Amino acid sequence: MNRQEYIDAIRGRHSCRSFNGLEPQMRDSIADIASKSPHLKPILLKSDGHIGTYGIIRGCKAAVAVIAGETPAQTIQAAIDAEDFVLQCTHLGIGTCWLGGTFKVSGTGIDKKIPAIIAVGHPNEKTHMLDRIMRRFARSSSRKPFEELFTAVDPSCDISPYRLPFEMIRLAPSACNAQPWRACVDECGDIHFYCVTDNKYSSLDMGIALCHFSLTAPDGEFYDTASAPQHIFPGAKYICSWHRGIERI
Repeated sequence: MNRQEYIDAIRGRHSCRSFNGLEPQMRDSIADIASKSPHLKPILLKSDGHIGTYGIIRGCKAAVAVIAGETPAQTIQAAIDAEDFVLQCTHLGIGTCWLGGTFKVSGTGIDKKIPAIIAVGHPNEKTHMLDRIMRRFARSSSRKPFEELFTAVDPSCDISPYRLPFEMIRLAPSACNAQPWRACVDECGDIHFYCVTDNKYSSLDMGIALCHFSLTAPDGEFYDTASAPQHIFPGAKYICSWHRGIERI
């Protein structure tokens, strides 16, 4: 996928909670995409297709386990890979839905932490009443103001080159729609990312946000620094920084 296709996928992505089976070709596509990351493992569901309390997910026959290590950084990387998977599925017309929690999947040989699974399959064209209730309850379409999430260290810092990737972060899904990501641009044009929540979903949320940014921003690389500004978002936890690199030709 190219940059514009990722942008379109981010804008078109939504949580699909009603599925209608899983075609063999779709199953092969899911397995092929997931095989590109050591953090993802497809699993078949031997049930009636309901996942979660009161059948929050309906008609789902398959999912992808998100496999993380023990550290927040490992979970962030797993979430980056998983959200890239979600966007590639969206591009192919495959429905997806993130489900965070603590999962154990028997018969798969997975002995590592599974902080989330992603339900996948053919989207059901009919939207169930429960789907609408869940979206309303989660306030899925509500987004915090741009200025609350992204800012400049001082007025001399130009934030405009990053407005589009920042907007792509705003569209990212998050647990309870918390939107915990924050970012500031410094005088060198570097970007520093922060998280304002501290719970079992925070690393997943930040990984999803960083995925959206990395896929739609100019070429660059992430790094850690001890000199990231700490006064911009009081109480927030520093996650990482990003430096713009040389554009690819």
